[in-house]
Amino acid sequence: MAMQGDVNSTRFGSTVGPTTSLVINARVRLKGVLFVGIASATGNIKLLNNGSSGTNLCEIDVPASLYTNSAYVALPGEGILFDTNMYVTLTNIGGCTIFYG
Repeated sequence: MAMQGDVNSTRFGSTVGPTTSLVINARVRLKGVLFVGIASATGNIKLLNNGSSGTNLCEIDVPASLYTNSAYVALPGEGILFDTNMYVTLTNIGGCTIFYG
């Protein structure tokens, strides 16, 4: 079995309303997502393949009650493959770190 590559991370700050950003412009696998909500609204995280309006491969709803605590979603196995690039759309998020490799 081949050894997995290095795991990297990219952090995104607080957002109110939807904001879409490039995580990495390469073929990668999503390994995990660490996030915190905001007190005033329910949040959402969408991870998109093939551009900022590409296919949604992972979506996480973030309740407003999570603003005082962080949560981590670890993906099983090798993670989710993004075959061209990875974009993230954050809506009402206090902070988010994407782990990929």
